[in-house]
Amino acid sequence: MANSSMQDVFASLCDHFGDRLTGSFLRRGQITLEVKPDSLESVCRELRDAEDFRFEQLSDVCGVDYLYYGKADWETDDSTTTGFSRGVSREVYDEHIHSPARFAVVYHLLSLKYNRRLRLRCWVDNDPPRVPSVVDIWSSANWYEREAFDLYGIMFEGHPDLRRILTDYASPWKATWRSVTTRRKSASSISLFPS
Repeated sequence: MANSSMQDVFASLCDHFGDRLTGSFLRRGQITLEVKPDSLESVCRELRDAEDFRFEQLSDVCGVDYLYYGKADWETDDSTTTGFSRGVSREVYDEHIHSPARFAVVYHLLSLKYNRRLRLRCWVDNDPPRVPSVVDIWSSANWYEREAFDLYGIMFEGHPDLRRILTDYASPWKATWRSVTTRRKSASSISLFPS
């Protein structure tokens, strides 16, 4: 598959993983696969090890909160609703809104052998949100998973050291998955320098 087109790679990935996927699409030259949480580890291991794919490098893991995705522009109290910073129109969002859960974990992979990139998304609808850790597959996931845990409260089962990485345990910004929305709305009312 060294000289395969993106369409061929996309078709090969979809055929290979079949019913373990909940969705797949190719947009703007980027392949995205959506995988079930219980299939995440096996799919990731095959993406890394299968000779046809060889996604040896994990470039990023991030948590995504889709609570307000596509429902509101960047809400602010003290700036205009028009202008240079409002560069995205609602039509861009409308065609892509289909979040089956509030949270998702997104993995960005790179095949050094074939010079290809892949986005892998895993929707998380548990309470609290949980997915298997991929640290055993790509060691670079360690701190990325800790960051998603710290900022969104997403639990990574089997992670060797799942603890906060950015916020202090005593911080008023202490993230739990239930407080993310509340924190957004009340961020302007928190004083960093109490009197």
